[in-house]
Amino acid sequence: MITLKSSDGKAFEVSKEAAARLSTVLSKMIAGGCSDGCIKLEKIGSETLEKVVDYCNKHADPVPSTASSSSSSFLTAPSKELEDWDRKLVDCLSQDALFNLTEASDSLVMDGLLDLTCRKIADLMRGKTIAEMRKMFNIKNDLTEEQEEEIRREYAWAFGDA
Repeated sequence: MITLKSSDGKAFEVSKEAAARLSTVLSKMIAGGCSDGCIKLEKIGSETLEKVVDYCNKHADPVPSTASSSSSSFLTAPSKELEDWDRKLVDCLSQDALFNLTEASDSLVMDGLLDLTCRKIADLMRGKTIAEMRKMFNIKNDLTEEQEEEIRREYAWAFGDA
């Protein structure tokens, strides 16, 4: 077992093997010999780290993938139970928590968790207007009306106006 410590000081225990297999960054830190058996993750809060650890624990048993020969090509058994668990993990998150988990999985290079969170974000975006997506991602519209009209004319195919 190894201890992962969040930015706010909360400690979580996780299988060293699962953490190393599911995260390239943790694998390198473990291989580098974290002397006290504790890895401090300065940019990940405890609520997010708890979800990361839950994911590691649930996906602990590897099944070799035929897609690649790299060390990160181990996947967990593609069972209905695991797919349901993954879906519940991201479905219960607030939008902010989902974004935090996406950032954490990206910074830890956890491809499986990153794919899962990105698919959820894509699902949330599906069918939204530009204005709704700007609101969702807190993006300020800095275009003038004239600039927007020019873009709509130039790329009419993208707006369904063609």
